[in-house]
Formats: sequence, C-alpha cells, structure tokens
Amino acid sequence: MRLPDIRLDEVGLEGEDEVREVAKLIAKLDSITKHLIAKPLVLDLDHLLDALRDVSCIALIIGNPGTGKTEYLTRLIHGSAKICGVGLPSPVLALAFTNADAAELKHRVGDLDGFEVATLHSVAVKTVGINSMVGYAIEVPGTKRVVKVRKGDREYVREFVDITLAQERLRFTVARSVGLPYSMDPFVESLGNKVFRTFDIYVHTQGLSEPGILLDKLLEVDIKLAHTIKLYLGCLSGKVGRVEDIQCSNAYDFSTVLLELLHSSVPAVGGVPIRSLVIDEWQDWSPLMNAILADWARHVDYLVVAGDPDQLIYHSLNGAKEDTFLSVYKAVKESRIKGEIIHLNQSHRVLEPVNRLAVSVLRRFTHPQDWDNWLGRREEGSIPVLHVKTWGQVVRELVDLYNNNLLRRYFILAPVNAGVLYATRSLLAHGIVPLFLKSVPSMVNRYVGIARRVIRRYLADKPTILSASNDDIARYIPGNLEPEEFRIVRNIVKFAIETATRERQVDESEIDALERVLDDYLNPRQMTYNHNPDAHVYVDTIYTAKGLEAEHVILLNWDIKKREIDAYLARLWYVGLTRSRGSITIVPPPEDSKFADAMPLSVIITEAQRAGVEVVNHARQA
Repeated sequence: MRLPDIRLDEVGLEGEDEVREVAKLIAKLDSITKHLIAKPLVLDLDHLLDALRDVSCIALIIGNPGTGKTEYLTRLIHGSAKICGVGLPSPVLALAFTNADAAELKHRVGDLDGFEVATLHSVAVKTVGINSMVGYAIEVPGTKRVVKVRKGDREYVREFVDITLAQERLRFTVARSVGLPYSMDPFVESLGNKVFRTFDIYVHTQGLSEPGILLDKLLEVDIKLAHTIKLYLGCLSGKVGRVEDIQCSNAYDFSTVLLELLHSSVPAVGGVPIRSLVIDEWQDWSPLMNAILADWARHVDYLVVAGDPDQLIYHSLNGAKEDTFLSVYKAVKESRIKGEIIHLNQSHRVLEPVNRLAVSVLRRFTHPQDWDNWLGRREEGSIPVLHVKTWGQVVRELVDLYNNNLLRRYFILAPVNAGVLYATRSLLAHGIVPLFLKSVPSMVNRYVGIARRVIRRYLADKPTILSASNDDIARYIPGNLEPEEFRIVRNIVKFAIETATRERQVDESEIDALERVLDDYLNPRQMTYNHNPDAHVYVDTIYTAKGLEAEHVILLNWDIKKREIDAYLARLWYVGLTRSRGSITIVPPPEDSKFADAMPLSVIITEAQRAGVEVVNHARQA
C-alpha cells in the first residue's frame, strides 16, 4: 500500500490554544467518522444477499433482552433444536462477539466433537499466526505477562504477551512521538485515541486498499493526525525502522488482521472445513466482518445468526449498522432467501411493565419493528418501581446497605465514561470499593496500588492489621496525597480489613484471609466482572453491561453535554433499562457537576407511568 509523503518537519500547529483546538479537531474527526459509517464501501449488501442465497438454510434468531439467545444457540448446537427441520451438521463453528461471550457459550455447550467457539478476531489471529501480531512481531516493552496455571496437583508458570496492551502501547508511543496526547486509561479518551478510533472505523468500513484517502482527510484537519496514522502504518509494514524504543516490523493489529480473512477459505474445525456457522450478537458485526461472512457463506450449508437490532450500540466503535440485519430479515421473511425466522419473545429477566417502559422509550426515537410484541417476566404481586434519587441519596443508601451486609448485586451504569469516573471517585471517598464490568480506570489502579503498599508496610511492622484503627493506618499512608486521595486510600485499606474479617473462613488465619482479599478482589487485574462475577457493586458504562443483568440497576442520567436524542442514544437507554431483574433507579445530574441530562427525565417518567411502573421521586425530598 502506498503512503503519501508527509514531511516530519511539517508536523505541528503554531500558536494553538490547546483546549479550544482539541475540541475543534475532535468535532472534525466525528464528522469524518459519520461519513465513513454512512458509506461502508468494504461491504456490498447485494453481494452478501446473493451469497446467502447459496446457503441451504438460514436461521435468523431475534432475541429480545433476557429471552435466552445463548441458551437457544446451545440447544441448536446440541441438536435438541432444529432449523429447516434438521439439526446443524458438523463441523460447527460458533462466533461470539467478545471473548467473554465466547467463554459463556463454550461453558454452556461443553466439550463436543466437531464444535468450536471463537471470536472472529481469534480466527484471524490463528490464520496469520500469533507471531505475526503486534507484541510478537513487534516487541513492545512491558507487555509480557506471567500467569500460574494449575493442572491437577501441579502448578505451571506460563509466559505470554498481552496483545491488546501491546497494541495500545504502540499507539501511545506513535502518538507521543508525533506530539499528540494518548490516554492509556480505558475511561479517558484523548485526541490520539480519537484519531486511532477513526482509523479503526476506516478499516471496518472502507478496508485499507487506499490508506491515502484516510490520510488526505486527516491532512485536511491537522497534519499531526495524518502523520500519526502514516507513522503507525509505516511501523506495521516495517517501512519505518523504529518509533522511539520500539523496533518496527511487519505486523498486524486487531483491525488490520481482519483484512486477512477477506477472500479466505472457510475455517476448519479439527482439520475439516465447517458445514455450519453460528454467529451470536450479529447486529454488532461491522461492514468488514459482514464482507468476510459474504465470502464464507457460499461454502457453508447452514447459517444461524442471532441478535437484536434494537441492541446495536457499537456503531461508533466499528461502524456497525442495522441495515444489514434488517435487509436479511426482510429477504428471509419474503422468501427471497431460504430460511426461517425464530423470535424469542418471552424474557426471563425483565419484568413486563419494565419491558413496556423500555420499548416505549426506544420507539419514541426509532421505527417500530415486528418483534415489539415481546413479553416481560410476570411475577405475581410484583410491581416494579422507578426510583428517582439524587446521587447523594444513592451513596448514602449503598453505604448503609454495605455496613449492614445487605448489599446484593447492583449495576451503576452511565452513558459516558466521565460519569463512571465521577461515580467511582465518589464511592471510594465514601468507603465503597466497586468493581467494573470490563476495564479498570487508571485512577483505581493507582489508589488500590497505594493501599496495597500501605497494608504491606503495616504488616512488616506488626503481626496483623485486622484490628488496626484509622489513626494506626494513617501513619503508613504517604503524606504527599491530597486530602481526598488520603481519604480514598484509607477507605480502601479499611474495606480490605472489613472484607477479610467478614469473609474469613473458620480454618483460615487472619493473614491468609487478608491475602485472599488482596489477590481476589483488591487486585487491579481481577477487579472486573469476568474475574469476579459475584461482587456487590459494579460501575461502568451501559455499553459494557449488554448481555448482563443485576437485581437492581442504577442509571446515571448524566452526559458531558446536551445532545439531541437519536436512535443510537435511544438504543443505549433501551439496553440500560433492560439490565434489571427488578426495579430501576434514575439519577439526575449532581448539582455540583457539569453533567447535563442524557435523556429527558420527563420522557422516562411519562413512559413509566403509562407502562404501569410505579414512579417514586425521592429527589424531591432531598
């Protein structure tokens, strides 16, 4: 691929006001992104529909929130459910959207001959070989990991490279070398992150045969942005020798590796080409991923795609659009493609009034669909409540429940990362240590790291810390912390002590109980849902909660700016409202914050009352 020439000495903006200029640049990048998503050149929808006509049978499974798509897929794979009157012929490849989804499907199916579950990215990595990926082909300092693996009575040490971290650190280094800020915190996005987001969407919507088109668009915005992507591609192609301390070479990242699957042969399971392909959460597939499906479809006999277009919330990450799902749905419905539509319309999670509330809010901003008639869970004598509470009321309630050991699983979800960070800092300051659904903020890594060191230093002087007073602990906390930071670290130490005391087993020593808390809970690498699915409080974005559920969901109605509600934001709220097995709390923006309402509270209250959800406005009492 040819890269346009950009002179190194041309990089830079003279006399820019950083804050104002960055805001303008981000707005222009958003404009480029919207243009890319609107015209996904890498996918010809007619070509996909033609390819699907060669499949013997297609099953399109539409599963509303909590209706059991994964369970139905498990039955299909086991043969207890059929499509077009027959069971899925093996070999069967099932593709999940995330590693966590893949692990869940694998767990449900179990060991089965002629069956494999993976993500499309893992298939791509397997195709090119892991040694061709960033982190292996291009060594990035600080990305090697050592884990202990137990097999039977023996424990082994295994070393591997964290490819995701290697990609992030390479991007960070490239951006820094050009002079762009890049955040390694998954909850903080800088200009450098934004330009790489644009690059990823370009690959997912346009391919990479003409990188000069993207570079020209970036060049029109700011030469730094264009040079960042040019330098990154140069490093991946080996045309650039090194970037700072990283030696470049031919390598793939998680976007460019998917291009290697275009026009590739259909995958094999156990050395035999697959006959059946199962795709979960298909609505989230990008145009590039669907272009790969078009190539493979002509070589499989049976195809099962499951999803819900109303839960498509990733289009700003990879350019996914509902058009593909709806076009295939229409073609199957009109018998232009051989197959059947299976609508799972009975939720096992969402109470019926909350179902009506979620659909009503969604359809205020989107078009009605054939599957709007799904049914929520009916529970005799149970009327869900929509609580409206201030953030202060929520925090006081959680602290009280924690102190009385009454906390159940709570999800605290925000539509934007800034809301997650605000809520997290506030909870830590009040003695609640939350976990997260996907990634851990750098802020939490730092405070937990300091707290762990405080505990280690204390135990180096004294036999136990479980009976330590606040004053004793305070002597071991670094004195250079700000007052709020000091309080947060002290609270984390106190949380560790209280948790170890509360959960200490009969035959367990105090130190062993504390070590277990530090290893299993207060370990930044373990503070996520995948590692700890039974914690009491999780804070994260609504995006990360898709597919999960909690007894109670607290939705932070906070946005960083006032935005017009579109279909994208409406689907986000639809996902958030349908995470709860019971009642829901809506939290207006705190008075001391700069947040705006993400969704008009009047809309939620009006639709809740119409749906038969009881509304209790506690905020008026504050």
